[in-house]
Amino acid sequence: MQTKGFDLHQLDDVLASHERAQAKVALLVVENTYNALGGTCMSSLRLHDYRQMADAHQLKLHADGARFLNACVALASGPAELAEHADFPSFYLSKGLAAPFGSVLVGSEAFIERARHYK
Repeated sequence: MQTKGFDLHQLDDVLASHERAQAKVALLVVENTYNALGGTCMSSLRLHDYRQMADAHQLKLHADGARFLNACVALASGPAELAEHADFPSFYLSKGLAAPFGSVLVGSEAFIERARHYK
């Protein structure tokens, strides 16, 4: 299974240009598996790289995973290992697990309360 992702140097350049333009960027979102790359899985090491990038630019990191548990199986990784670098990971129950609907969002109690408010 491939573990590609965006080129971190290009991402750093884009984020730096937004900082110079004083644009408000607050969130870096990664998807595991990344469907636009054919279901590419990102390893914990790659997600750590994104965590460092988010920290360098004072961003929160959201790991969205419609097929997160499929990535765990493909990479022989536990869910905690793939989710540990995100501020608030999520995964869907309807994809990969064949549940009729539902998703799980993980985060601090304050974050979850805020998410409920906006839901």
